[in-house]
Amino acid sequence: MDDDVQMSSRIKNRGAKAAIALSAAASFMLCVFEPLNLYFQNRREYWYDFYTLMPVCLLMFIIFFATGALALMLLAAFVPRLYSAALTLYTALFVCLYIQGNYMAEDLPVLDGLQIDWSDYSEQSLYSIIMWTVVTIVIVAARLLLKKNNFETGVSVLSCFIMLMLLVTVVTVGIMNDGFVKRPELTATTDYEWLYSTDANYIIVVLDAVDGEEEIDVLDSHPEYKDALADFTFYDNVMCGYPYTFFAMPFLLSGEWYEYQEDYYEYKEEAYANAPIISALREEGYRLGMYDVEVPVTDERMSQYENLVEDRGSISSVVDFAKVQLRLVGFKYLPYSLKRVSQVLPWELDNLEENREDVERVTFYGNNIPFYEHCISGEIEYTEDKCFKLIHLEGAHVPLVYNADVTTSEVTSYTGNVEATNTVMAAYIEKLKESGVYDNSVIIFLSDHGFNRNVGDVPEERQHSILFVKGIGETHGEMQVDSAPISQEDFSDAYLKLLDGGSGAELFEWGEGDARERRYLFHYSEDELTLGLWEYMQSGWAGDEDTLEYTGNYILP
Repeated sequence: MDDDVQMSSRIKNRGAKAAIALSAAASFMLCVFEPLNLYFQNRREYWYDFYTLMPVCLLMFIIFFATGALALMLLAAFVPRLYSAALTLYTALFVCLYIQGNYMAEDLPVLDGLQIDWSDYSEQSLYSIIMWTVVTIVIVAARLLLKKNNFETGVSVLSCFIMLMLLVTVVTVGIMNDGFVKRPELTATTDYEWLYSTDANYIIVVLDAVDGEEEIDVLDSHPEYKDALADFTFYDNVMCGYPYTFFAMPFLLSGEWYEYQEDYYEYKEEAYANAPIISALREEGYRLGMYDVEVPVTDERMSQYENLVEDRGSISSVVDFAKVQLRLVGFKYLPYSLKRVSQVLPWELDNLEENREDVERVTFYGNNIPFYEHCISGEIEYTEDKCFKLIHLEGAHVPLVYNADVTTSEVTSYTGNVEATNTVMAAYIEKLKESGVYDNSVIIFLSDHGFNRNVGDVPEERQHSILFVKGIGETHGEMQVDSAPISQEDFSDAYLKLLDGGSGAELFEWGEGDARERRYLFHYSEDELTLGLWEYMQSGWAGDEDTLEYTGNYILP
């Protein structure tokens, strides 16, 4: 009798150990490893740091672990047969999630807000189904073939081994990406955004992802936009340097190509802090304001921008923050047929940032609507100091939610978003005129890159950007169009000419009809720092794919 009791106790102990090990491994993978892994590899894109994220991860881990382990142990104690089936299925689920998230996640769709056509992923979906079916069959067969205690021992060993591997991996990734460093970061606020000089203003408005081809079509069909831009020169044949904001923004300021010659973030901070135009403005005593979500971080040189505040806010809702983190994890770990239920919109994490109570500020997010509404009904303040403003708005960037009236809609088009961007430009110009600071302002509207209007696989289709320029005191009567072959590489010198009082119509040495080759470095936005750069040369019109040719030069990271 005593032997039977001891044997039963040993079996239950093995069951408890298996339940604890399996629940710990699964909870660690989903609640700690993957949220940290995502953060470490993309940490400069998030407003929070490791020390903000980790407590949430631990809370999720405790809840998931306690729930899973307790449920299995209760089944082991009171319903042994059901416990055995539950442990087997839980093991299969854990292993399938592990394989899916760590070995079958290379071709994930980009979460940029655009509607995902899941029919494009039918092959990956098939592979997921096959993998989940095979793994489940193997684990169920193992349970049927092995003795109960041997199977539970195997589950314990496998769970501990995978958890140890994940722990080593995430610590290594964190160290390699400086993920454990607690550094105060800079946040762009709306402070002084609407403070303008009665002496001189220098304004650069970056309208994200406005394509030159689409802009030409919109202007042709909307004469009211041309009327608003009557004093501007529209350079309609501009080649951007890079197809995505990541490299394009510092290049726009500095004119210096990034080819992995140095740490990217050093390159970016140098561009924002000491680009020729920034240095010149600083020397002439301009107040500097940078209104951009992607602020270079922790560089003392950035303190020259008066609207930047050190440190980030806190999480406004731990529950909502945890839900978004788990959906991000689910998008990577779920089979393709279920990923659509776990999609995350780009702004969801940004909306969960709560301002610090000891800092009076409003974070600048670059959304079209608040900026537009201020143009319509907000006030402008004045100073005698000269003012520089770099304002980076979302423009026509995905997700495509705007129409020409700058209101949001679930059903819209890229054209509607470009129309909305032009409406914003027109309203901003009118606000500056009403406030009496239009004539004494250099105003530049440009896009950091174009957009693939056909949403196809041709990388070249993002190379045509826009440029509108008005110098101080410049008037035309109607919008001028200049089709000179311009590159964003030329912008740095043009900025300085405008600062010296130059006209927006006479900025470049190139004229219409000039033959010129313009450089374009293509990269894939989802992994800018690891995949490398493909060099193209444009010998014709900026938007012409037929004259945009790959040189064969692939620049390695």
